[in-house]
Amino acid sequence: MIDLDQFRQTFFEECDDYLATLEAQLMEFQAGEATTEGIEEAFRAIHSIKGGAGAFGFKRIIAFSHEFESLLDQVRGGQLELSDDIKSAALRAFDVLSDLINGERNGVEPAPGYETGVAGELSAFLIDDASGQPDEPAKPDVAAPAQQAGGLQRYRVLFTPSPTMLQRGNEPILLIRELRLLGNLNVELDDTRLPALGEIEPSKCYLGWSIDLESECSQADIEEIFEFVEGDCEFDISQERIESGSVSSGTQPAAARPSAAGMPENGGQPDDGSMPAVPAKTGPAGPAPTREQTYTSIRVDLERIDRMVNMVGEIVIAQAAILQQVDDPLNQSHPQLVENLQQFLRHTQNLQDSVMAIRAQPVKSIFDRMPRLVRELSKQTGKKVRLITSGEETEIDKTVIERLTDPLTHMMRNAVDHGVETPEQRAAAGKAEEGTLRLNASQRGSHIIIELSDDGKGLDREGIRRKAVERGLIAADAQLSEQETDNLIFKPGFSTADSVSSISGRGVGMDVVNENIRKLGGRAAIRSVEGAGSTVTLILPLTLAVMDGMVVRIGPTSFIVPLTSIIESLAIGKTDTAFLPQHGEVLRFREHYVKVYDLHKLFGFARQANASGSLLMVMETDDGQLIGLRVDEIIGQQQVVVKTLENNFNNTPCVSGGSIMGNGAVALILDVSGLRDLEAARRDEDDDPDPQASHDEAA
Repeated sequence: MIDLDQFRQTFFEECDDYLATLEAQLMEFQAGEATTEGIEEAFRAIHSIKGGAGAFGFKRIIAFSHEFESLLDQVRGGQLELSDDIKSAALRAFDVLSDLINGERNGVEPAPGYETGVAGELSAFLIDDASGQPDEPAKPDVAAPAQQAGGLQRYRVLFTPSPTMLQRGNEPILLIRELRLLGNLNVELDDTRLPALGEIEPSKCYLGWSIDLESECSQADIEEIFEFVEGDCEFDISQERIESGSVSSGTQPAAARPSAAGMPENGGQPDDGSMPAVPAKTGPAGPAPTREQTYTSIRVDLERIDRMVNMVGEIVIAQAAILQQVDDPLNQSHPQLVENLQQFLRHTQNLQDSVMAIRAQPVKSIFDRMPRLVRELSKQTGKKVRLITSGEETEIDKTVIERLTDPLTHMMRNAVDHGVETPEQRAAAGKAEEGTLRLNASQRGSHIIIELSDDGKGLDREGIRRKAVERGLIAADAQLSEQETDNLIFKPGFSTADSVSSISGRGVGMDVVNENIRKLGGRAAIRSVEGAGSTVTLILPLTLAVMDGMVVRIGPTSFIVPLTSIIESLAIGKTDTAFLPQHGEVLRFREHYVKVYDLHKLFGFARQANASGSLLMVMETDDGQLIGLRVDEIIGQQQVVVKTLENNFNNTPCVSGGSIMGNGAVALILDVSGLRDLEAARRDEDDDPDPQASHDEAA
């Protein structure tokens, strides 16, 4: 028995693509960038949704999308002008259509009559052909010259579905029913491809049809019905004009139909006085096309990909174990075995890269939703704001993309409500009345960087400090740097709004951004210049599965440091660093002073009495600052499988995850930027009476 749930799921996945296309086009309309191609693309998206909904009997989606489709049809035909009112109504219709589709997907439909108001609004724009209003399409129908002269036409449609048409959610009977709406129909079944009963596969289509249609429609109207199943069927359309109300036969002679070369065999003119046959887009009749040869992508259940990613992770762990077994004696005694192992490891690396690429998706799917959000926020706040996006093709793990929508939404709301000034304020400050938001994505090593910047007034640090004291987030006498003051906006419950509005004021916003990004193994940072604007930066891992790391030993324990954060590793002596009372231990590195973090002291590890020296790793944090980490030993570089800890352990600022090493031991992955937070949190708890002595001991 055919599993209809599988086809339903495919329909909803396709709806997601159609809705994304539709929303992108509607936003281009709002920006005054409507084109003929864009209107056609929006129309096709609605038409495809309606056709798919018909296959499953989703009556509310069918009825509403029909009204939506009719509106866009008259816009593309030139009967209606794409006015601001129609643009706004189309956006509201998009929201309703999305809710209807999600209702069917989740089994919880919107209340009865939910779509009635917007459907009536769409219908009110439509021009009734019988009212005498202009009904000429923008482009004449050049595909059917006989129709331009008017009169009843007779068409013969030869329709042969491919064997796999049903498997793609297309229903031939629905197409025939749509033809019936165009006029009088006479259908003849072609069962020549039907195999013996025992050889029939229920999921395949074996039948074909010869269809005679009498109608005043154009040939383009018929082709439009088959437009979205072209690759899943063969169809051929021939036509003739009916004189004096009767014609003995609706079938074209064989000589009048196209030959293999695409022209009638008699030199180009039919010999019976009828109109020449016009081949459909699929070409002359012949064997059913092999659709599989034209596929460039397939849909795969994400759970299957996750299982594959997990298996690749296990292979990486096994690879690490193998590497630990390859030493010089083995290389000398079994050189061929070692060479084969090295080749196997190279193939494993290629396999891992390929699997990771399968999960990667461009951030465009999220970025495309933001222009509409900015437009709505601009209306609510009375501000003029323009959004510029770049780097939309930057790819990131699908799991990361799915969890980015909420943080980006909060960032946009905060930038429009708190960052960009009103037109009057901007004019007084000598700025253009329209503010600008810039949303950019880029890749840096194994991280994705997403930046949202505005050209607003910047952060009011005095106001932030005052609000933080009022809400009990900091002490009144706390001494904070500018960066620490800026980071207060990430605290739970913090808000600078004086009153609660529909946009902000409840203290829920940037803390959600920070929390969600931390759960993804990333970090959020902010930079601000008074009067010039602010930039919020999200640093996210390229993938949540595998990373390149440097394994180091601190005391008795091994840790993993992200390889992309390491600038340089060096051995240092007692005289290479200095102690500054306000900053602690520092190292002069490339004309800069770098703060040194003693991980023994930070983690509470005792130093070995026979330690001969100290190694220092100079690291770059997410906001570009350099810091130094003291370690006892650098074990080596290797790829590690990242395992999340948040499900079983409390969040630790300096730990972003864990990994299983080749010997079976668990090593924690250090969050370099989080080490600063941990050090700051313990600064007041430090009871060391002589910090200089600690410095001497470390050296």
